Amino acid sequence: EIRGLLLSSLCYPLIVFLIAWAVLIFYLLVSFPVLSDVVAAWGGQSAVFDDLNRARATVHLWGPIVPAVVLLLFFFWRFLLRKSKLLIPRRAASRLGWFPGVRQLIYAQQNAILSDMLAVMVRHGVPLDRAISLSGAIFGDRRLERESKIVAEALASQDWQRVLEARRARCIPVSLRLAIIQGLHSGKLADNLEQVAKHWERQTWRQATWIKTVGVPMSVVIFGCICTLLVALSLWLPWLQIMFQMASFRA
Repeated sequence: EIRGLLLSSLCYPLIVFLIAWAVLIFYLLVSFPVLSDVVAAWGGQSAVFDDLNRARATVHLWGPIVPAVVLLLFFFWRFLLRKSKLLIPRRAASRLGWFPGVRQLIYAQQNAILSDMLAVMVRHGVPLDRAISLSGAIFGDRRLERESKIVAEALASQDWQRVLEARRARCIPVSLRLAIIQGLHSGKLADNLEQVAKHWERQTWRQATWIKTVGVPMSVVIFGCICTLLVALSLWLPWLQIMFQMASFRA
């Protein structure tokens, strides 16, 4: 689901960019020469016109190169996205966390899976410290594995303060640690773990919904506005300079 969200969030801006680029090239090759001849016959001067004339002279070089590089980067990142191991949260966050909301989605999903695995193992009679160690090892994240061992050792020695130490709660959330302690004291450990798992599942759903309804449309709108603004400036800025020159000439 995360891969699908990110691919859709990049496909639409890519299409907008390619359309805007085609409009810009069409303007330089078809419309701008006519405008340039009219301005030259009138005797007007514009720094923007000079820049556009130089760009038009070399458009056969940079015109196809820029979209080719953008497409190459898109397919390369798509390849990395398909090969990324989303169950290793730190690696997934480093590759996908640049997009708004994805880093929070990855960690919420990790916490939901971790809580659910603990609940299942406790239901099947696995000792809690052993279950935490196994859960940390399953993800393949060294930091999570190291932190789970610390929590397992603290539980084995019944050092509750060490279990709840917030500054160490980077991979195993405080809510899960608190549910473990409360469950041990109340005798409802599996139920508490299942409640925490459901909480993080709801958080995952909310974050995924936010990315679908806000993150992806926002990226499309922002990128589309930037492309539209750049094309509009290249089209209208020369006209504005000529109009100002005509106004000053009349004055």
